[in-house]
Amino acid sequence: MAKLPNEIYRQILSPLDLGTLQACRLASRPINQPATELLFRHISLSVEFAPAHMATSSLNFIQIATASHLRPLVREIAIKTVPSVAFTHKGLQGAAHNIPQHVVPEPFLHALPFLRAFTGLKSLEVSFDGATAGRTGLITGVWIPVHLSGPFAGLVVDTCLRCLIGEWSCSRQVRLQNELLRAIQAIDCELSAEWPPLVTAPHTDPMEVTTLTIKGQPLSMQTELPEMLLSCKSLMNLQLQLVSPGWETWHNLPRQLGDRFDIFQNLPKTWLLPAIAQNLRVLSLVYEHYWGWTPKMDFRTVNPGIGLPNLRVLSLGCYVFSHEWQADWIASLGRQNGHGGLEELYLKDCPIMWEARVHSSLDESITELPTTNGDVVRISNEGYPDDRSLLLPDDLSSTIEVSFPLRWSHVLDPWASTMPSTLKRFVMGSDPWGEGLYEQWQQLPANSPGLLQYVHFNIGLDPEPWIEQDDRRRLIMDINGLDKYNTARKSDYDSYDNFVDAIKRRLQSSNGSDEEKAGNVISEGISEGCGTS
Repeated sequence: MAKLPNEIYRQILSPLDLGTLQACRLASRPINQPATELLFRHISLSVEFAPAHMATSSLNFIQIATASHLRPLVREIAIKTVPSVAFTHKGLQGAAHNIPQHVVPEPFLHALPFLRAFTGLKSLEVSFDGATAGRTGLITGVWIPVHLSGPFAGLVVDTCLRCLIGEWSCSRQVRLQNELLRAIQAIDCELSAEWPPLVTAPHTDPMEVTTLTIKGQPLSMQTELPEMLLSCKSLMNLQLQLVSPGWETWHNLPRQLGDRFDIFQNLPKTWLLPAIAQNLRVLSLVYEHYWGWTPKMDFRTVNPGIGLPNLRVLSLGCYVFSHEWQADWIASLGRQNGHGGLEELYLKDCPIMWEARVHSSLDESITELPTTNGDVVRISNEGYPDDRSLLLPDDLSSTIEVSFPLRWSHVLDPWASTMPSTLKRFVMGSDPWGEGLYEQWQQLPANSPGLLQYVHFNIGLDPEPWIEQDDRRRLIMDINGLDKYNTARKSDYDSYDNFVDAIKRRLQSSNGSDEEKAGNVISEGISEGCGTS
């Protein structure tokens, strides 16, 4: 049989599972190399916190990293920390006596710096999946709460990012590991601090990583590392999924919400620094609670005056709309991406806020920010809370109510006149969270529950001040209030249908490749993962 080019073999073998690819490596010499390339294209390093299996993934990871003929083939790496079923209530009773009181995954931490050996890496995913399991209730005092509270997450992210930019050092790793031990009060424990020359040799050039995903990042994780990503000029796809530690009580008081307020307000100075924002093609920001109004996140402060000029895909989860500028900002994205605007937009559980009950008047200040070209941008903070307005008063009768006139028709109508010329995928709605940032959604009719959502904020409620309810109850108390409400909702439905129809018409009038790639998305849903890079 004539030998085919490796590219053809890769296309033939690409749909096969890992077991079949392993067998294909032994089938014949011509397909050995392409099968090997596919088999080792994606690898993972994971911890399940089951003592009998803790070293398996780590050993495999190190073996690939130290194999000179295999490590150049690796393009995608997933770093996963997943708690064992032994840490859930269901498996706790029979397994607790076999688990050390302070479980430190030493094999995992020893293997992690070998990440810097994979110089051909293009995509890195760091997943703290234990954050979700933590809210079901775990052993008090063992390693899992430390995992969620930040020290371990900070160590993992610090190690990964320093490996990417070529600034990892043995001495820093040992110091951070010792800090982790002190954090969990495991003073009598000592972690391995010996790495082979392959890892300890100095690296100066950053890896050409294009995709960075961090899922389940605890808000309490403190790190200054994103600023170091400035040297990773190849980064184009950034996906952040933030969570709160399960045992923390959501409370309205700013002094107890410091982490939440600081993380979101500082995003433009950390993960979304101008040098990073300028190059991004894909941005996904997801939080398990509502954010945007409080904790405040003003996207106008991202790369002031310029924004995200090359963005193609935007995905937001639980982001609250309250101002018209937010709709204008989304419509303005991607003007320099080669297509003139956003190509994909995902809004999951993103409501509009129609009313806020707060302690005092909202902010009326102006923020002045310098731009990269030396100009100054003035941004109004009107309609946002400050620390005083979020203080919970002793007498709830002294609170004030602030109305927000924004409706979905005010958002969707302008989008329908501008965005369909570039938009290929638009999905919004409410669905149970799955494992991916982009689940399999069905495009919903406009009047489906949970699609065009409204919420209001009530500082008098504790611990959760957000109420998932629109203004129907208030309006029906007015004369002709129910008619006003029904008219407003119909306008929302019509605006949604017009927007979706405008996208469909544009796709149908474009060439067949556009329809094949995106036309069916509007009517049938979207596949997991983001197709644009």
